[in-house]
Amino acid sequence: MTSVSEAKDRLSSGVRGITQIVRQKIFGVNNEHIDFVMDSFYKLDPTQRNAAIGVLVGLISTFVVGAFSLYFLQVAALENDLNEVFLALNRVKALKADAAVANGRFDKLVGVVAHKTKGLVFKPYFEKISRDLNMEIKEIREKPVDPDPNNLLAAKIEEVHVDVRITKISIPKLLDFLVRVEKDGNLVRIQNLKITGLYGDKLFFDVETIFRGYQVNS
Repeated sequence: MTSVSEAKDRLSSGVRGITQIVRQKIFGVNNEHIDFVMDSFYKLDPTQRNAAIGVLVGLISTFVVGAFSLYFLQVAALENDLNEVFLALNRVKALKADAAVANGRFDKLVGVVAHKTKGLVFKPYFEKISRDLNMEIKEIREKPVDPDPNNLLAAKIEEVHVDVRITKISIPKLLDFLVRVEKDGNLVRIQNLKITGLYGDKLFFDVETIFRGYQVNS
């Protein structure tokens, strides 16, 4: 506390000293500059006095007008700055609201995908369908899909391509198979389909289809 008080005292002494120097420069020692101006003014004749008073009034008026003009200019500039700040704050609030809505939709979408694909393992899933429809699948192979760095969902949802190859299947049974996969509610969709006819057989075909599925990253 003592050091703070001493610092305050030194600061006050310094300010008083500077103020005293400024007063002496403007008004002179013992106000001698003011006395000189007053003596000079009274030595003037009435016409010169009136002219001096007019000049003084003009200078004071110019100073006052200039001061008020500068004040109002500063106030106007401050109001413009405040308006820009308020506009920026409103834009930030709007962006935050939009971001909250987008985050809500994002989380809801991730939740829907997680619910629909919970416990889904692609190979056993397709093997079960083949048994239910009494059909034979030659090969089931999962293909990794490189995530799109511009897609925010890629951080949460992984896209998987499943290559399913079937031999000697009829068109009606193939349609049953594809419809069953699409309607199962596991978000598995047909990405590509290739049907190849068998030589000398018009009823059965070899099929290669790629399904697109999704899994939520843990």
